[in-house]
Amino acid sequence: MSNFNFGTVIANTTGVASDKRLRPYSINKVKFVESKVDVLHSEKTSQDYDILKVRFEGEHGYYEENLFLPSTSGKDIERTPNNWGGENPSNADRAMMFFAHILGVLNADGLNRLKTVIGKAKNFKEVATMVSKLLNEKKGCECYLKLCGRDNAGVIYASLPYYAQINRDGEAYVNNNFLSLKDDLSFTLSEEKKRQEFENAKPTNMNPAIDVTMNNSNNSDITDATEAELNSLLGDL
Repeated sequence: MSNFNFGTVIANTTGVASDKRLRPYSINKVKFVESKVDVLHSEKTSQDYDILKVRFEGEHGYYEENLFLPSTSGKDIERTPNNWGGENPSNADRAMMFFAHILGVLNADGLNRLKTVIGKAKNFKEVATMVSKLLNEKKGCECYLKLCGRDNAGVIYASLPYYAQINRDGEAYVNNNFLSLKDDLSFTLSEEKKRQEFENAKPTNMNPAIDVTMNNSNNSDITDATEAELNSLLGDL
């Protein structure tokens, strides 16, 4: 008789590789796991930052987006001129398009519900709290996720592609889908060029197999790796 315990083995696995990150420049079949509003503490700046955390897991790893929640005044709502006579989206624009895209894919009815109450929100944390509750109605939803890459001191980390744009009428819109319920995502020409560069790069430039965990609301200090990533992200704010 076999000594292999089928019950024990299957009971101790989730069936997904949740302990490593998904690769940069990849399109993955994943499941939406969870969303929550959290606080990230930076030891370097001694400041706390409100973020919306959204986690996906798949056969080849996980991806967790940590969206910094902007303020409703000052720099966060300012648009800057681009090189084509138009405007670049503000941090507020990007946050709103993130909310619209991810809800529009995972919970379209929830997006319609959000539109009826969002005018009552006083700040982005309240909006993110609404979005998180609506997203969590769809925990376990299977979908496809497109990831590009972000260079931090020579190391390429998986990140969402640029997805927000401003049209000629001054309205923000999603111009690059990163999430879909169907296997219909693809890289743009510029993303494909960068993907090939990444795949052909030397091993030292590949995404390291580390698990960088963002802090929860207990405000404990973040790891050195996360601090570096945080500083890189803050540079965009």
